[in-house]
Amino acid sequence: MPRRHRITSATDRGRIIEAYRAEQNFLVVAAALGVQRTTAYSIVRVYQRENRVEAAHAGGRHKIIDNETLDLIVMLLEANPMMTLREIKEEVMDIFPTKPHFSEVTLSHYLEGELISLKMSRDAPAERNSPSVKEARHAYATWMLATGLQQQLVYIDETYVIM
Repeated sequence: MPRRHRITSATDRGRIIEAYRAEQNFLVVAAALGVQRTTAYSIVRVYQRENRVEAAHAGGRHKIIDNETLDLIVMLLEANPMMTLREIKEEVMDIFPTKPHFSEVTLSHYLEGELISLKMSRDAPAERNSPSVKEARHAYATWMLATGLQQQLVYIDETYVIM
C-alpha cells in the first residue's frame, strides 16, 4: 500500500508547539489532530533547533531574480526601451552588487513572464525614405516589370548580373 503524504497545516503545527511549550503531552494533541507521532516529533525537533514553527519551503526552484530586481529591470526598460539584455544585466549588477548573478537567457525568461519581449533594433538611414530614393526604387520596379522579367537574372551579394 503506497504511503499517503498529508501536509500538516500551519495551525496544527502551531497547536503542537503550543502544547510542547506548555509542557503538555504534544503527542496527545498530535493524535487528536490526526498528525502522525513521527511528524509531531519532527515538528518539535525543528522548533528546538531552529525556533521555527512554519514548514520549510518544499520543492521547486528558488527565484534567481527577485521581485525587487524585476521591478528595477522593468523601470530601466520603461526609461530606455532600446537597452540590450547585456546592458540591463550590467546595470542591475552595478545597482545590486550583492544580488545573485544571472545570465541573459534567464533575464529573457523573466521578462517573458512580465509580457515583455525584446527585439533587435538598428538605426535606419535618414535618406531611406527620401524622395530621390523612392524615385530610384520606382525606376527599378518599372525596369524590372518591363525588361527584367524576360531575362535570366543571377543575384550575387544583392547585385544582379544579366545572363
